[in-house]
Amino acid sequence: MKIAKYNTGAKKWSLSDFDFENIDFVQYFLSKKAKEDLKKAKDLSCKFSKKVDYLIVVGVGGSILGSRALIEAFGKKNVYFCGNSLDFSQFNDILQTLNGKSYGVCYISKSGTTLESSLFFELVCQTVDKDNVVVISDKDSPAHVLATEKGYHFLEIPKCVGGRFSTLTAVGAFPVFFAGINFDKIFKGYIEQFKTFIKNKNNSPEIEYVVARVNAEEDGKRIEVFASFENFYQKLLPVFVQLVGESLGKNGKGLYPTSCNFTEDLHAVGQYIQEGRKSFLEIIICSKKFKKSSKIEEKYIKYNKIALNSTIQAHNSAGNSMVIIEIEKQDEISVGRLFAFMQIVVIASGFLTNVNPVGQSGVENYKTNMKTQITKLKNK
Repeated sequence: MKIAKYNTGAKKWSLSDFDFENIDFVQYFLSKKAKEDLKKAKDLSCKFSKKVDYLIVVGVGGSILGSRALIEAFGKKNVYFCGNSLDFSQFNDILQTLNGKSYGVCYISKSGTTLESSLFFELVCQTVDKDNVVVISDKDSPAHVLATEKGYHFLEIPKCVGGRFSTLTAVGAFPVFFAGINFDKIFKGYIEQFKTFIKNKNNSPEIEYVVARVNAEEDGKRIEVFASFENFYQKLLPVFVQLVGESLGKNGKGLYPTSCNFTEDLHAVGQYIQEGRKSFLEIIICSKKFKKSSKIEEKYIKYNKIALNSTIQAHNSAGNSMVIIEIEKQDEISVGRLFAFMQIVVIASGFLTNVNPVGQSGVENYKTNMKTQITKLKNK
């Protein structure tokens, strides 16, 4: 993984005092327990895949963003997601699509009380046998209690791992394994990146990106725009938007995260990026190597590379602050490394800006208001 920076300020920062390896969730992922939990998720997903052809995953936010992104990036079509909104048409469309087909249900909620997903889980679990239902949640949560009462399968989310950091637990492992993706390799890359960073914090690609982020905010930037010219990475961008937004948007601080799919969005917001307010930090994710299956595909890879380099040149000449993240290639190990890289960047950014990247009390405000009103409606 390589980093290139443009117009990101000269101020230096150090992570020498950043005790990353002793953070609870990092210690969990580096432990034997994490591998044991991963095996449980893999074994259960194998059992499901022998009984059913499709899987409906019910969840919202960090419960599904990572697995959905990976499944879409690797082009799998046997897993459907719902419970991430209260639009009934989404749920109804899935049931109509799977009418007459065999499917299982995976309900994911760390707290076990997330309203959107719990409402849809109440409906979808009635359409399948209890042996084809798995609940993934904190131990002793309301969802765990429900799974025990109903006889559903249960996989535990470690209490030390927050929702948006949980893709490499059973949260992501079960649906991604079911989809037929080699999650073991994703986990391998994830752990490799953690260990690489721990050995050399102040000479790492993470510190390069973190310094650019902190300098950008100090210089008055207010927006962080994630972009890619490759469909593979475009599927992953929503994960990074949520990771940054929920972790660092606190205490009146933080860059507002959003995303663009290039080249398409260059024909929508490219004008603003080139000549509008310089209030953003632009993050472009790209591949170093590509699989080439034909001469025509090789030609379009070159076209896309030209578009990437031309855009970097144009945005650099306009004085835009940019960070270019070059990934080795589009495979499981590299994407595991990318997930770890982004989590490290977010945690380290919080360290340098004195923001606690864990928790999201602001989100709880809307949840509390919504639960009160919906409880009243259900009781009528």
